[in-house]
Amino acid sequence: MTNVLVQCESMRETFRHWHAEQESLEAQLAESLSALSAYQSHLDGWQRQLADERDELRKTREQWERDGGAAGSELAQARAKEKELTAALEEQKQILENERAQWAQELDQLRQSASPPQAASETAAAPGRKAAQVGHSPVLGSLMEQFGKLSQQRAIERQALKKASR
Repeated sequence: MTNVLVQCESMRETFRHWHAEQESLEAQLAESLSALSAYQSHLDGWQRQLADERDELRKTREQWERDGGAAGSELAQARAKEKELTAALEEQKQILENERAQWAQELDQLRQSASPPQAASETAAAPGRKAAQVGHSPVLGSLMEQFGKLSQQRAIERQALKKASR
C-alpha cells in the first residue's frame, strides 16, 4: 500500500507541476494576447491615420491638377496674346515706316518742284541754306524763314539755360 500511496503522491505532485506550468503558460498567453490586442489597436490607429493622409494627399493632388490646368490655360492665353500684340506692333512699325518713306518722298518732290533745275543740285549739296538761295517758291521761303527763327530762338534759350545753371 505504501507503494500505491507513493505512486498516488507522485501523480499528485506531477499534476501540481503540470497545473503550475499550465497556469504559468495561461498567464503568458493572456499577457501575449493583451500585447497583441494593444499592438492591433496601434496598427488600427496607424491605418486610420494613413487613410486620412492618403485622402488628404489625393485631395491636394486633385487641387494641384485643377490649379495646374488653370495655370496652363492662362499661360497659353498669355502666350497667344503676346503673339497677337507682337504681330500688331510689327504691323504698326511697318505702317509707320511706310508713312515715313512716303513723307520723305513727298518732301523730296516738293523740294524738286520748288527749286529751279540748276538749284536742285545745290540743294542736294547744301540742304540747310535759306529760301532765297534755294529757289523762288514763297511757301518754301516762308518755311525756311520760320525754321531760321526757331533755330535762333533755341540757341538763345540754350544760352540762357547755361547762364542759369552756372
